[in-house]
Amino acid sequence: MRRSVVYAFLGVGGLVVILAVSLASVGTEMDQLRIEREDVQFEMDGLQQQIDALIGEKVALQQQVEKQRATVEDQHETIKRWRTELERLRNGHADHGEAVSPSPESEPVAP
Repeated sequence: MRRSVVYAFLGVGGLVVILAVSLASVGTEMDQLRIEREDVQFEMDGLQQQIDALIGEKVALQQQVEKQRATVEDQHETIKRWRTELERLRNGHADHGEAVSPSPESEPVAP
């Protein structure tokens, strides 16, 4: 064979080796990226579950806040009624010269 043909085959062989190494390198990188993507997907699923749990807790806490707000409003109304009743009794007894204790006669509402 002629020398130029041998050099051509040698060049083509070297090019094939370079392309094979490049292809293997790209394949390895793709595998690493796939593994990383699966890890990120797994972490994302876990975070989504935590978010869902926190949303459920938030809703429950909001319901508790609304119940407590209603209870506080009821207690404020009760206190206003007691104060009004106390003032009325004080004014009524003051006209008669009798003192009235500052505590209301009915039982306070338990919180």
